[in-house]
Amino acid sequence: MHALRQEILPPSGVEFAACLKFTPSTLSHAGSSSSQAGRALFNVVVARSSLLRIFEVREEPAPVSTQQDDEKERHARVRKGTEAVEGEVEMDGTGDGFVNVDTVKSTGQNGVSQPTVNRFYLVREHRLHGTVTGLEAVRTVHSLEDRLDRLLVSFKDAKYTPSHPRIP
Repeated sequence: MHALRQEILPPSGVEFAACLKFTPSTLSHAGSSSSQAGRALFNVVVARSSLLRIFEVREEPAPVSTQQDDEKERHARVRKGTEAVEGEVEMDGTGDGFVNVDTVKSTGQNGVSQPTVNRFYLVREHRLHGTVTGLEAVRTVHSLEDRLDRLLVSFKDAKYTPSHPRIP
């Protein structure tokens, strides 16, 4: 007996979600290079009905508007030569105004940290044969080798048959 099923509209919304390191791009050594695409942080897997979607969350440099650039240039021209020396603004722990310049750390070029934004990208979309009833991130023995998580998906009509049935 064959079942025929036709989906008129794809599922919208989310019933189940899991956060995991599922793709190799989410590993720390893969995202250490500074590229335009940004650094992949983790994956988000969502499911509804028979549709499974895999997203990647990336940290990217925040876009700087031209108005902000113009404002920075104008401000730099006005205050040229009067900016604080590295560590001058920070005070020491006792509050007497003396600063140990060796302990002052800069976080980026010119001592300014780069603003970042997190973005959501669709990696893959799968149509499944069955209705999803659950999602879970799982770590297995192989996860120790490749440092990636596995995805456990449960279905409404899934059946389990042992390979060696017990005989009473």
